[in-house]
Amino acid sequence: MRRLIGFFIVIFLLSGSCANAIQVGDIGIAKTTIRGSEISTFNVEIIGIVNNPGLYPSYLIKVWGKAIDSTGGIAEGMSGSPVYIDGKLIGAISATFQNADPHIGLVTPIEAMRTLWNYEENSPTISKLEKPLIIDNKIYTAVSRVPMKESNVLVERPCVLYYEKGFSGRVLSLLKKEMPLVSDVSSETSHEWTAQPGASIAVQFARGSVELGAVGTLTEIDGNKILAFGHPATDAGNVDYFLSSAYTYYTIKSQVLPFKVASIISPVGKVVQDRTYGIAAYLGTLPPTTTIDVNVNSNGEHSFFVQLPESEDMLLKYASKVVLQCLDDSLLSQHGGSSTVDITLRLSDGTSIERKNMYSDPDDISYKSVLELDEMLYKLLTNPLKKVVPEYIGFKINMSNKIKSAQIDKINMENFVKKSRPIKFDVSLRPYREELYKEQISIDPSLPKGSYTMIVTGSNESSSQRTKASENASNKPKEEVVETFGELVKSITNKPKNNQLVVEIYSSHVSLDQEKPEPIFKKYIDLPWVINGIATKTFEVR
Repeated sequence: MRRLIGFFIVIFLLSGSCANAIQVGDIGIAKTTIRGSEISTFNVEIIGIVNNPGLYPSYLIKVWGKAIDSTGGIAEGMSGSPVYIDGKLIGAISATFQNADPHIGLVTPIEAMRTLWNYEENSPTISKLEKPLIIDNKIYTAVSRVPMKESNVLVERPCVLYYEKGFSGRVLSLLKKEMPLVSDVSSETSHEWTAQPGASIAVQFARGSVELGAVGTLTEIDGNKILAFGHPATDAGNVDYFLSSAYTYYTIKSQVLPFKVASIISPVGKVVQDRTYGIAAYLGTLPPTTTIDVNVNSNGEHSFFVQLPESEDMLLKYASKVVLQCLDDSLLSQHGGSSTVDITLRLSDGTSIERKNMYSDPDDISYKSVLELDEMLYKLLTNPLKKVVPEYIGFKINMSNKIKSAQIDKINMENFVKKSRPIKFDVSLRPYREELYKEQISIDPSLPKGSYTMIVTGSNESSSQRTKASENASNKPKEEVVETFGELVKSITNKPKNNQLVVEIYSSHVSLDQEKPEPIFKKYIDLPWVINGIATKTFEVR
């Protein structure tokens, strides 16, 4: 019985403290920045209440006043603007609507935002209005977070502003597929900023040579604890992102989609929760970071320095994109060529990983050069054995416009080999737009009498040929299984390099159309080209 009474008390508090206290027709004010750091106020009227079953209700509002006259409505970047009725904070402006006047918006109740400090709730996709609402002679009965076919549903458009600085070309295009980015055109990097309700604030994902983040408004401050936005920035739950100050240069007036022109200034704390009802952050404590140090030698030396939050999701999403942007900035174009890359990873458990490789591509050497870093990070950050994140990523690259690749032509050797004697042969290679080259090779595999097959490949070609051949084979090759984290690290550092010629010998006739057994002999030979192709030779030891 006591539990039942407690249950009804919770339900009463959940609904009564919000919906019953706030009524349609209530009038109050909201705070935000329109230009500079000065806090502006404007008028707010509650015009509807959105029922979210089992969760906190939201409030539909209409805004007006001098500040709104200058913007044309609720602008992108106003997410988190605190709303007060009778001097009491009731919530934060979180969205406008794709199919309604930007003077109409949505408020996330402050009671819901405060739950970010202790638990998470998922909001429904569509929620019904307490009463039908008429806007511009149209009747609306519900609110949705995603586009709907029904004409009587208001479709939310979060009024946060996603900003970037330093990204361009294809990397910017990739980022715009993830978020509606606006470029930061400012050159200033410092402004006075005070932590107060209505101030511009940002969740920052990258800082340094390139920058990326979401700009909104601070809703509530309690000591060093901050609530903002009224909706998620990434919806990633428990996070460790930069909380950064921001500055509003001016707000673009529009009757369709007003937006702030703002700049992310510098970190002032860390975001710890990014969920349905907004973001929660602490002032004064910065998150752990991953430093990306890129050095490019191509028509001069170019250096880049970027910090990302030391989190798995941020590194998987953005680390390789940051490096690719640095390469594109150095070359100023996308073209073919070759490169040698030194990658250094220093992990949070003290492990250091060094990897050097060579790449060549006739179309896009920058993209080709970043692929292995992306693969390494994916292996480490998604491994099931141990949680580790890179604290430092070093990427040093020497680039050339010359394509340095060679195609294997054939193996030149005798059909019969004497037992207990070294096997001498040469491999013919055709370097890109160069004369035929023959690599003289001598090996001593100590083979007993019998028939054998030699297969010579490039290191990449060796694994890809096996994978391709096994697609039609009845017995699929087993995926590489590592039992310890140390083995995982070795699988990264000991992986054959692209400029290595791989010589393998098998104890019977082996076809490329079947799964190969383990070779009885293997040797790697370094060459000055990226090696492609494959050649085979059968021989007999007598």
